[in-house]
Formats: sequence, C-alpha cells, structure tokens
Amino acid sequence: MVLFMSRPTRRSGSRHAQFQKRVPAPVLRIARGKQVALSLPPETANGPPIQLTVKLIDVLRFSLRTNDKGLREQRHVAVLQQLDRAYQAILEGPRSLSNKERVALSGVLYDTLASGFEDEPVSAEWWKIVGEVAHHALTAPTLTINTFPNEGRLRQLERYVGPFLEAVLLREGVIADDDSRLGLLEAFATALIKAARKLKQNAEGDYTPDPAAARFPKWEGIKPVASASSSPTSLTFDNLLDRWERESAKAPSSLVAFRQHVRAFKEHLKHNDVKSVTRTDVIAWKDALQSQELAAKTINGSYLASIRTLYRLAKRNDLIATDPTEGIGVQSKQRAGEGRLPYDDAEVSAILALADVQTDTRLRWIPWLLALTGARVGEIAQLWGNRVMTVNGVPIIRIAPADDGGTIKNAGSERDVPLHPEIVSRDFLEFVKTRPNGGPLFYGGKQAEARPRKSKTAGHASDGAINRVREWIRESGFADPRKAPSHAFRHWFKTKCADLDIPDSVADAIQGHSDQSAAASYRKISLAKMAEAIRKIEVSASQKQPAGESRRRT
Repeated sequence: MVLFMSRPTRRSGSRHAQFQKRVPAPVLRIARGKQVALSLPPETANGPPIQLTVKLIDVLRFSLRTNDKGLREQRHVAVLQQLDRAYQAILEGPRSLSNKERVALSGVLYDTLASGFEDEPVSAEWWKIVGEVAHHALTAPTLTINTFPNEGRLRQLERYVGPFLEAVLLREGVIADDDSRLGLLEAFATALIKAARKLKQNAEGDYTPDPAAARFPKWEGIKPVASASSSPTSLTFDNLLDRWERESAKAPSSLVAFRQHVRAFKEHLKHNDVKSVTRTDVIAWKDALQSQELAAKTINGSYLASIRTLYRLAKRNDLIATDPTEGIGVQSKQRAGEGRLPYDDAEVSAILALADVQTDTRLRWIPWLLALTGARVGEIAQLWGNRVMTVNGVPIIRIAPADDGGTIKNAGSERDVPLHPEIVSRDFLEFVKTRPNGGPLFYGGKQAEARPRKSKTAGHASDGAINRVREWIRESGFADPRKAPSHAFRHWFKTKCADLDIPDSVADAIQGHSDQSAAASYRKISLAKMAEAIRKIEVSASQKQPAGESRRRT
C-alpha cells in the first residue's frame, strides 16, 4: 500500500507509536540498503537522545519508543527532518568538505556516542577495545599503489570507522567526495578514540568533564545554495505555479488565492528556490502565520495547502524527492458554537417571502433557486437562459461552466437539476424567456450580454449578483455569523433531504456533491428520481420576523 501520508501509527502488541513511511523511489534507486543514523529527542529536557540506525528499504517502520502524544509528535517531526536531509544528500551526490567541516562532522559522532552512552556506558573493557581498534585503523600503513586494499589505512578505516561515518553523514545531509573521504575517516577515527576514552572513564565511575568536547567546531549543517531564478536548471515556485495552472483548468478564484499564498511564502523565505526549502522553513512560516492570528483552518486549508499542492506536483513529476510540507499543520479543534449552521424553516420562509416582492431579478429569483436546488450561489448567479430547458417533460436548469468563462467547482459539479413546482408556478420560465438570446439571467444589463473575463485571474461578471444577494440578506436582518447568507440554503437543503429520508446518493446528485465510492462510478441518478425528491420539499413564503432581529425591507 502506498503511504501518501506519514504520521505516528500503532503496532499490534505494542503501546509505543511507530514511524512508518515509504522511501522515495529515486532515493532507493541510488541508496537501497544504506544505513542512516537517527537521533530521537530525549524523554526529558536534560536526558540523552535516543540513537538508532535504519536501513533504507521500501518502507521504513520502527518504534518511536514512547506513548506520550507530545513526545511522539516531536520525535516524528525530528525523524522526518533527518530523513529529508539524507534523501537530499543522496540525490545531490558527493560534495567537497573543508577541513573544518570534516572535524565538525566528527564532533557530531563524538556527541552522539558521548551523550548516548554516558548514563549507561556498557563496560570499561568494551570501550578500551573500541578505542584500540580505531587507533589501529588510524595508524595502519598508508594505502599505496603497491599494496593490497585490505592492507592500507584507507581499507582499515573503511572497515572499522566507515559504518559510523556513513550513517551520521546521511543524517546530516552529506555525501563526501573521494578527495574528502580519507580526511573524514581520519577525523571520525580520532573522534571515536576520544569518545571511547571518555566512556571508558565513565564506566569506571569517572565523570570528570572531558576537555576533548571543546576541540570540535559546531556543525552548522549544509547550507543549500538557492539557484538563480534565471538558470534553466532551477526549480522555482513560479515554475511550479505555471505548471500547476497548465495541468488542468483552474477557477480564477483558485488562481488568485494560490498566487497570493505563493507570494507570501516567497516573501517569508526571501527567495524563490523550491529545492532549498527545509521543514524548518515551513514550520517557521506556519508559526509566522499563527502570529498574525489567522485561524487554524485558514493556515491549514489555504496557505499551507497551496504550497503543499505545489510540492506534491513536483514530487509526482520527479522534480524533487521529498516534500518539506508533509505532516506540518496547525493543530486545531473546532469549539462548540463555531461551526456552520443551516437556516431553519422559518428563516427560509421569511427570506423567500421577501424575495417574492423584489423587483431586482437577482433578489427575486436567486434565493428561490438556492433554496430549492441546493446549488452553490456561484452556480446560480452565472446561469444563462439557454441552460433552462425541459428534458423528458421535466423543467430543469443545467449547471455547467458559463460560455463567458464562468467556472464550476469541479467536474462532478456539472449536472441537470429539476426545478421545484414552487419556482415554476411563480413564472420563472416566463422570466427566462424575457432574456434575449439565451444569455445571462442575473448580469449583463437589459441586453443580458456576456462579459468575458479581462484576464484569467479576473473576477467573473456574476460576482456582482453574488455580492448583492449576500448584502441584501444581511441587510434584511439575517445576521447570524454562523449562517452564511447564501450557503446556509445549501445546508438547509441537505438537512431537509435527511429529514424526508431522501437517500444521500440522490441528494448528492442534486447538489453536485462528489461521491468517491466504486458504486458512484456506476450509478446515474435519473431526472425523474431527482424531481420526485425535490417535490417532497415543502416551503411556504412567510413574513415571520427572524428571532431577535429587526429587519429592514429593501
């Protein structure tokens, strides 16, 4: 099973959380079977980190060694960050390291051993042997053209120190080139000797501070160099955004939102290079968005979702190996009193009664169509006269992209919806006939002329109708913030279908809700079945005042 998402899981028979994630195919092609050292955050602030080594195979599975929710999440993120560095190093290939970088990396090995075994250092004899083996490898004769590989220093170092080197390097995101290899092995052997000496003393009960720790410069990590945006080999967010737009038709609102979110991310990063972004960068952006007091839903569902979409696109097309946004989000729980609500029957009746006396055709018909089709307001506002017709004796509206560039949510939103008898009896069909040339019903002026978009990110002409209906409903006293002026009709319609025992499959077909089940791919709900369901919904236009509100008549 492909693991699209990675999160702590449970293993049968164990209380501890388990890490489980598929290794990217491009990484496996290069480094299958290689070892990666991982460091898990400690149980307590001053405790030693937990060290482990994993082999790169199809799916990594190992225990996070805790059942504490906060700690398991912390360890899960730490593992993802370390694996991301390893994968990036594998894909980028060998690099040259300075002497300072080699010594700093050997200090990582020293710290790993010194902190990992300090509390329980096994035995003094064990560390005496480790130190002697490392010293022997370090002082073996230098490899020359006249010696066999297993007789030289390089061979000895590869044999006894190499396994430490490889695992730590990958965790830190480094693959050394041949020119740096011997120097790294020698630095690691020196660090291993000093760590073994310290741990031997610890095992003997001597915990005198070790001055050797101060000799290692701090390892700052590999600093990715952002590619110049003008380089033909660079991968920028602008490149990905253009590619995302080309892959399929996107609604202008989506284009605008994505561009805004990408711009915000680039401004935070201060660069445009996709490959140089780390998980730390994404987490810092998430924290910055939270500091602006944005809602968790907005951060997760808009800002992070937009950037994650671009990274998944890049990963699907083998442009990157890892997605630094994976698993990052703001934890949130919707509190009571915050969720969206439908209108109740009295509110629907009151709004429709107000609509009955309007001379503005937008206010006269859009509320009725929203209430008794369960459609989205954008689908109704861009309706054209040529999309109102009779099919097999059933008057319907055909919801589809408008001829002048109006869009619908997705392919599953395209549908025919029967008209309720209440709408037909109010002479809606006669109104449609008054619009010339089968053009727009609710925009375009008296001539009902289409207005093509000025650009692919410009708003559609029907936006004016959408805004006017929303403002009118609010002005009329229906001001509950949990009831979206237009969308609360859609919630009400779904609720009425449930109350009337209308099957979900029929309600979904009427409203254009997608159903991903296998049965849905075969099933086609007939117009007659949908018309029968719609006729069950009863509504009366009543002037009853909404509770607790004073309504101004428009």
